[in-house]
Amino acid sequence: MHAPATQEDDGLHRIAGAVYGYLRELHEYRDTCMRHEKTAAIHDTESDALEVYRMFDRKRETAEQLHRSLKMLPNWQESPYWVENGQRWEELKSDIGSRVDRHTKQYHIALQGVVWENIPMLVHAYKFDGDPKMKIEIVIPAFNSPFPILPLRLVAEALRLHEFLIPEHIAKPCPPFAGHEARFLTVWEYLSTSMPRSLYASRCLPTPPGET
Repeated sequence: MHAPATQEDDGLHRIAGAVYGYLRELHEYRDTCMRHEKTAAIHDTESDALEVYRMFDRKRETAEQLHRSLKMLPNWQESPYWVENGQRWEELKSDIGSRVDRHTKQYHIALQGVVWENIPMLVHAYKFDGDPKMKIEIVIPAFNSPFPILPLRLVAEALRLHEFLIPEHIAKPCPPFAGHEARFLTVWEYLSTSMPRSLYASRCLPTPPGET
């Protein structure tokens, strides 16, 4: 016969379960980043917002899929962080929209604030006149969360939203750096500078090219 479980045993099981869940999440975040390391990049800006982008061949079917996907997502006004942060998000959205409107050869495809996995995100898609590519940016604005959120998770969730917006069977993303004039970082470069090296989670970062 097995001895009856004690309160201490139950506590250990709970701790072990929590640790396992945390490590599994880190593994999933890392896998997502690795999956997109050659097809996504991050704008290197001084803004508090995180900007993760992918580029696609300019096709009507891709734009139509983007709009269909956006209709399925809640507006960021439904975010629990909206009351405290919403005005700043709308200012960010307005600034981005005005910047495109001022550009004589840049055109909007979509500009919409959404909620994805409880994180507010701004989906911005646009094209340049005569350019065979279209660009989709996911901008995560600053917001006051009661709990710290790892940059690794923010990047991974932005990439998962990218996957939802344009599934690979609809269109495959192009290499994000060709013909790109703005400053950018690879997924690895961004995470290596934004994730505190003292955290265990930092050991899960994608391995830089040339290292094993």
